[in-house]
Amino acid sequence: MTLHLDSKEKIASVPVLKVRDTLFRWCGCFRADWLTDKGLPARLCDELLTRGYIKKKIDPRCSDHSGFDWFDLTDMGRQFVRASAAPRIKLSSAAKTVEALGRRIEEINTSDEYMVRVTEAVIFGSYIRGGDRIGDIDFAFRTERKSEKFGTNSDWDRATEKDFRACGRIAKSFLDELSWPDMKVRLRLKNRQRTISLHVMDEFLALQRKSATPFTVLMGDGEQILTDIQQRKLAFND
Repeated sequence: MTLHLDSKEKIASVPVLKVRDTLFRWCGCFRADWLTDKGLPARLCDELLTRGYIKKKIDPRCSDHSGFDWFDLTDMGRQFVRASAAPRIKLSSAAKTVEALGRRIEEINTSDEYMVRVTEAVIFGSYIRGGDRIGDIDFAFRTERKSEKFGTNSDWDRATEKDFRACGRIAKSFLDELSWPDMKVRLRLKNRQRTISLHVMDEFLALQRKSATPFTVLMGDGEQILTDIQQRKLAFND
């Protein structure tokens, strides 16, 4: 579930949103001197360690000749970089957002504009728990390729490249084009709404493994999702 940040808060005298965005851009992995290179105080690293957001990377493959330590995000840190400072919303407004989200899922699944379909989707977190106002809408989903339409292997790759170019995208790395079919769906589901917090189903299942969280199924076989949760719990206990 997504944490809610107070935009006025500071960490080591640095605005909390600046800290969040900096760690997000680095994908969580960074070297200690990168902070000072960005004009951030060196003590920020100590504060992030104290809060449990980061941990020192001890894998020798992650070392270099700089003499500076490398750090990575903890589970709590990954929650932090996904955290939102958006104003809390009325439950009635959130319900309309969820209804619209359901319509976008139907659009994605039926339109040839999208190369993957949503096969499972659940809403969980504060929206299900209720209350007058909530922080955001936690939405987890799983997709599969529309192989019957776009083919497999080289046919799929050509279709992906064609759609990537047609949408006016510019690849910064080969992964941008490779992941485009799923990213296009994520963008449509999110629909530029800060109140929607997207998760993949594996994140949701991992959360359920640790502590049961109420949820409702928007798409997919509810019984199968419950079975997947139980299997995760059994595997974790083993």
